[in-house]
Amino acid sequence: MKLAAALVLVCSLPAATLTEPERDLLLTQLAQSAKRSRSSIENVTEAQWKFKPAPDRWSIAECAEHVITVDKMTFLFATTQLNKIPVPSPVPDKMPDDKVLKGAADRSTRIKTPPYFEPRGIEYPDRATWLAEFDKSIAKITEYAKTTQDDMRTHVIKTDTGYRDGYQMLLTLAGHTERHAQQVDEVKADPKYPK
Repeated sequence: MKLAAALVLVCSLPAATLTEPERDLLLTQLAQSAKRSRSSIENVTEAQWKFKPAPDRWSIAECAEHVITVDKMTFLFATTQLNKIPVPSPVPDKMPDDKVLKGAADRSTRIKTPPYFEPRGIEYPDRATWLAEFDKSIAKITEYAKTTQDDMRTHVIKTDTGYRDGYQMLLTLAGHTERHAQQVDEVKADPKYPK
């Protein structure tokens, strides 16, 4: 009987499609971070693309590859797998959207990326190849954000910083792209960076 009551409660929760302000914020953030990322690699030569400031630091190519890897895997999870996770009752408190976005872009705290997000250094041999794939990935995420009627707000997953929903995972992608554009700037600022 308890299971039946729980199923009725879960099935009676309203779908949480995006509001227009939520959709507008997401689209704006995706566009701004994509523009910033493209700008950060503009006019980068082959030597600059592959330059590593130190053996334990990433090159611009590795930063760029990592961005696409995270975009693809996070987008896939947020738009397919997350909706298969039952909605908890009650729905736990989530971090506010603005904090999710700021936290993803903040480079003041270094984070060790999980092995499955690590760049392998073989995906994008040059800037043009990466840019074509990046534009394709951003276009797919943007189109989804423009048109989705999926329930992006009630299904959640627990992360290191608290619970997040699908919408917040997509906001994270915008902040994450900005974070690595900042990292590219750091690589360029290295005294040994090729001129």
